[in-house]
Amino acid sequence: MFKSIKVACIFVGTYIGAGFATGREIVVFFGNSSPIILIFSCLISAILAMLFLILGSEFKSIVPTKGGKVMLTAFALATFVVYSAMLAGSNEIVGRGSTIIAIIVVIICTISKQGLTILNVAVIPFVLLLLIILATRLEIGIYEKGLFVQNAFAYSALNIFLGGFLIVPQGRTMPKKQVYLSGIIIFFLLCVLSLIVYFAVQTAIYSPMPLLQVASNLGLRQVAIVIIELAIITTMAGCFTALNGILGAISDGKWLNAGIILFLGLGFMNFGFENLVNYGYPIVSIVGLLYTISVLATFLINRKPKQSIPLLN
Repeated sequence: MFKSIKVACIFVGTYIGAGFATGREIVVFFGNSSPIILIFSCLISAILAMLFLILGSEFKSIVPTKGGKVMLTAFALATFVVYSAMLAGSNEIVGRGSTIIAIIVVIICTISKQGLTILNVAVIPFVLLLLIILATRLEIGIYEKGLFVQNAFAYSALNIFLGGFLIVPQGRTMPKKQVYLSGIIIFFLLCVLSLIVYFAVQTAIYSPMPLLQVASNLGLRQVAIVIIELAIITTMAGCFTALNGILGAISDGKWLNAGIILFLGLGFMNFGFENLVNYGYPIVSIVGLLYTISVLATFLINRKPKQSIPLLN
């Protein structure tokens, strides 16, 4: 049971970054869509998460056999865009303190291979609790929106490529029952978290940070700040762990790699949170979709274990 909860927290923690917690992602992908489409997106993500866990139990690597270097490069660049967005979002929320937070995350995740797990298992329950507190103050309205199914697939692709990448190692020791239980927990958590944010941001869709705007109007600004920063930390940790693993296949100096990732991220965060989400995330979504399709297709066609990159050892 705990194993399934741990896997769900790793996946969901990567899923709910600054874009999600501020409500900006939800507006970009579901601003004109019915909540039914959002629920469908959560279902797609949970099913794909289970598939990645199953792949983890059968294969050493999720790097496609054909065009693997190209896809891995695209994956790394997309992950870096998300990482930079986390840093930018944190900077807008807590100012100069964001750099200190980023350094702490780097240290925790570099010192221990369990750093990502520890952060996610500790943070996700608090994010859920704080969002529920916020939900008790909301006036839920009924909105007539379209059934834009493509948005569900696009949003799932945006998040699954990194979350799936990070939970693959967990699948190696998980029996099928635990995999299915993880999928159920992931679906439940994503639905609860996503629907609260979806209904909360309906009255502030033009704000750069809709959830923060709504919470401020309700006198819960500090609650929203904590929610956003905690969500940023989990995704920041996930992005950093993935990037550090990829760089580790090229260079053995883990602290040097960590410094490079942090330095470049702090530079690129100057593009601004809103710009990175509005213009970068749709591209990340396309990369995520192509990456997921290529991974699944590769292993359906050629079910032979491949050499793994250090992150997946």
